[in-house]
Amino acid sequence: MRRTHNPLIPLVQTLDDGIEFYRIAEKKTDALELKSTFRKMADIREFSLAYILPYIDHHDFDVDKSLTYHNTLANRYAALIQDVVTDDHLDLVREIEEHLIDAMLTAETTSHNALVQCIIKDLIPRISRNFDECLHAQEQSAAIAA
Repeated sequence: MRRTHNPLIPLVQTLDDGIEFYRIAEKKTDALELKSTFRKMADIREFSLAYILPYIDHHDFDVDKSLTYHNTLANRYAALIQDVVTDDHLDLVREIEEHLIDAMLTAETTSHNALVQCIIKDLIPRISRNFDECLHAQEQSAAIAA
């Protein structure tokens, strides 16, 4: 019997890449408010990953051929890490968050598991709220510094 593509695999890979990205970014910056922001962004991804993983057959990771997507994304994140401490990091973080939300919406619409769809619907506002809180903290920090 041939396995079908699991629509959650790209989402899991996106979450995993984001965790790695934010953990590295946290280590690379000296700004305490950025460290806190990056830590929170990684933490919400770890929470999301832990929430979704029980609904995935782990054999799908061996069979799934979307690793080229995963590698492309990982390379993109590696390039972005260089910019995160020198350029406009809020735009960069916003782009990464938009990518994650897109991956979640794709997984939600392509999954045939109603429980998984509900989980993703629960996670999207949490991730958005976390990002909004981090963005607000960054803006306050920038206003105080100015």
